[in-house]
Amino acid sequence: MTQTIDVRGKPCPEPVIRTRAALAGAPGAGVEVLVDSKESRENVRRLAEGLGYKVEWTEEGGAFRIVVSPGEAQEATDTPPATSEQAPGAATVFIPGATFGTGPEKLGDVLMRAALKTLRELSPRPQKIIFMNDGVKWCCEGSLVLENLRELEEFGAEILACGTCLDFLSLKEKLQVGRVSNMFEILSSLQEANPLIRL
Repeated sequence: MTQTIDVRGKPCPEPVIRTRAALAGAPGAGVEVLVDSKESRENVRRLAEGLGYKVEWTEEGGAFRIVVSPGEAQEATDTPPATSEQAPGAATVFIPGATFGTGPEKLGDVLMRAALKTLRELSPRPQKIIFMNDGVKWCCEGSLVLENLRELEEFGAEILACGTCLDFLSLKEKLQVGRVSNMFEILSSLQEANPLIRL
């Protein structure tokens, strides 16, 4: 009998954590997950597919029913596959705020813009760039570095923006580059980062 996990109304990253626990508790078995946001649906989908499961979903009255079943190439691993080929030593860049450093805000803003424009010059270029808190504004409409970030994305960098942060700042509809992420994925990425650059 397939286990059903009802995480409707649960905030990030609980849907991912509950799904991961269910899959780990019954290796090779599938689960059915109920969520009520597109972000949760996508977070659960990425987790399950990263673990080698097959994912199908349907929408029912504003909620999503996600069916996770064993895939042909399923592997017992918690690490999602890389989204692009990266050179050895490619860094993960963590941006926990809108400004660089702890000095005057105006100076920090200038330094952050300069840093984001300079990332493409690193060799190898970053494999992931993670934005949190009000740092997510750099990925949104009106950002002065959107073209730079899009270029990095074209070069293979994965750009993650904290979904809770976007919601809090009412910026989710203004996201222009990268994708919405969650606390579990962000912390997992930081744990695996080698090297990690914190701006």
